[in-house]
Amino acid sequence: MKLMYQLEKTVEIDSAHFLPNYEGKCHQLHGHRWKVVIRIGSDKLNEQGMVIDFTKIKEVVNTFDHACLNDFIEQPTAENLGADILRRMRNICGKEVFIEVDVYETPDSKLTVMEKIGE
Repeated sequence: MKLMYQLEKTVEIDSAHFLPNYEGKCHQLHGHRWKVVIRIGSDKLNEQGMVIDFTKIKEVVNTFDHACLNDFIEQPTAENLGADILRRMRNICGKEVFIEVDVYETPDSKLTVMEKIGE
């Protein structure tokens, strides 16, 4: 029997952004209370017996807390924020994993991006 592990970490951040290539209210600087849910699945554990330390996930997401997302992402849509967080998670996972990132811009507006790394 081969075990699979999936962890999930939810982090909420407050960040501002504006969408320079958008016609509408979001063209202006405004803020959100973003909720980011990260799921990482693997059939392997690290030397500490973890898929990944929850603290590392929080550190990645908190990069964007109380910041202007435009300082990190050229067009900071929920899609681009999710892809950037996924890329950062990929860089610290360093093994065969499945990563899924949910970004809630508002309580009822969610984006999901996912990637399977390695084989």
